[in-house]
Amino acid sequence: PNPSPFVAAVELAQEAAVKGTEAETSAEWLALAAQWEQASDLMSQVSPEDSRYAIAQDRVITYRRNSESAQVQAKR
Repeated sequence: PNPSPFVAAVELAQEAAVKGTEAETSAEWLALAAQWEQASDLMSQVSPEDSRYAIAQDRVITYRRNSESAQVQAKR
């Protein structure tokens, strides 16, 4: 069975957080930015009926900011 969007997003975010400590090249940072964006998109799919909806809405913003930060790093 597919995990819920919330669970899938958390797993992606945890993986991205680890990769963020190891990223060095522009390509790695861009891949990281895409992964954060994907996690954000998954969080935005969490249903308002889900008990974790408020957390998910907060994470949408947090993960998008992380993606933007990774994009900035990619340009350095």
